Amino acid sequence: MTPTITHCRVLVLASMLLAALLATSAARAGDDEVRVTVVVILGSVDPKAKTDPDLVEIAKELKKKDKTLLAFRASTTTCKPVPVNGKESFPLPDDEVVIVCVTRGVVPTSASS
Repeated sequence: MTPTITHCRVLVLASMLLAALLATSAARAGDDEVRVTVVVILGSVDPKAKTDPDLVEIAKELKKKDKTLLAFRASTTTCKPVPVNGKESFPLPDDEVVIVCVTRGVVPTSASS
């Protein structure tokens, strides 16, 4: 039985946070574009549903935002290049979209200071 999926809007925040983390880890100062990955994480209120093992740590944080959610699973993953100072839309469930804006790449730190 497929668990009932709810509260997608709450989990959009998780998707955006994950996208920001993945984008910043891939970006470097001087790059013209950044490869952004948005992972949609869906939450369930079904007590029989199980959380994907890879999502256990982020599930703890998501439960702080919405205590009614009992389990989480990854739904879709979308990767797109986004130019620095540009934006790109990423599809979400229920005909929603998230727009990711890249303002700059990460400035690398030098090991020798």
